Amino acid sequence: MKKTLFLLLSCMAILLFSCGKVTVPGGGEGSVDTITDGAASEPVLELLPFDEPMLLTFSSGAGAWRTELVLLPDGSFEGHFFDGEMGDRDEEKYPYGTRYVCNFVGSFYNITKISDTSYSLQIKNLECEKAEGEEWIEEGVRFVSSIPYGMEGKDFVFYTPDAPYAELPEYVQLWDYRYFAHDERPEKLGLYSLYSTTGANAFFSQEAS
Repeated sequence: MKKTLFLLLSCMAILLFSCGKVTVPGGGEGSVDTITDGAASEPVLELLPFDEPMLLTFSSGAGAWRTELVLLPDGSFEGHFFDGEMGDRDEEKYPYGTRYVCNFVGSFYNITKISDTSYSLQIKNLECEKAEGEEWIEEGVRFVSSIPYGMEGKDFVFYTPDAPYAELPEYVQLWDYRYFAHDERPEKLGLYSLYSTTGANAFFSQEAS
């Protein structure tokens, strides 16, 4: 697992930092000088409660789309979104369909502990490799640059595996495709989760093997 995450980070770094980036409008902006506590007397933290790069995934558990995010304890991240549309094709120009893609980098800040198992945080910056709508064709596939689905808005909540399942927001539970087939829910989440309060979208870490 460690080796897989290291290779993933290395490949993303080579890809993402080899070209210019486009700031996503509305993706959240901030600087160290403007960081504030926000609520109560909880201090702003420097690190999230884990030690190594973490792969988080936002998907329906089926279908051709997925957003993958590699999150570091300091709040920085790299990611990739893709969505395949095999039916959207041109027999001569791109017979193998269309793929909507986005490589992106960014960071969170204002990391604040709000309970024993949850932390609020905000997107400080989010930059995409290519401008939205840019198109190109490679090996019979039309690629269209998109925005990273799941990263909408600025405010997020990070949940630890010990988070009580019954207390999680409705959409965190709905995006947890482990339980699509039945109604039973565990006592605790059992995974790390990153939840966008604006988009009501939830990323999840991989299950332990």
